Amino acid sequence: MKIHHLIIFSFLLIGCESVEEKAEKGDADAQFQMGLELLADDSASKALAFKWFRKSAEQGHAEAQYSLGELYYDGTGVAKDEEKALDWFYASAEQDYTEAQRRLYNYWYYQNTKSGTGVLHQAGIITSRYRKDEQVDPDEEHYWLEVLANKGLSDAQRLLAYNYMKGQNVTQDEAKAIELYKKAASSGDAEAIRILNSMGIEF
Repeated sequence: MKIHHLIIFSFLLIGCESVEEKAEKGDADAQFQMGLELLADDSASKALAFKWFRKSAEQGHAEAQYSLGELYYDGTGVAKDEEKALDWFYASAEQDYTEAQRRLYNYWYYQNTKSGTGVLHQAGIITSRYRKDEQVDPDEEHYWLEVLANKGLSDAQRLLAYNYMKGQNVTQDEAKAIELYKKAASSGDAEAIRILNSMGIEF
């Protein structure tokens, strides 16, 4: 009977294990949670938050990889390093984490626009992964926009439709553009509905 009670008590202790204890034992989810808690605490060390995110990210945790990328990009808890930030954004995006994919689209959109080589919602055809020797890459911008549109995100579908309608570094295709506008409109995208109506297409 005493042994039985001891076993039950042991299970209760395991169940009460703190997030930090789990993190210390190598639990990637707990390490990520530790990073989030420390990042949200104004009085906590951001370097410590970075440590936990990195531990989790190195185990392949997609959200931690994205968060680590943001820390590198902003220089929070670690020296600012855009190249490392992009590496972690890619690691996360390649695991299909939507926020990382959106981050990469936004990064390349602004890089291309800022450089003067891009125009509004510039697009292209993907030819390679991120090339570290290049400052701009419309192919990457277009690729991640397509990824987001294929996931059913209405804003991405609408932006991609614009690219096809205008032929921005992609073969102009009005039929494809209209198809994408309709997909976005089906999700309630007000701007896509407005554009379709302006084209005489009721939706």
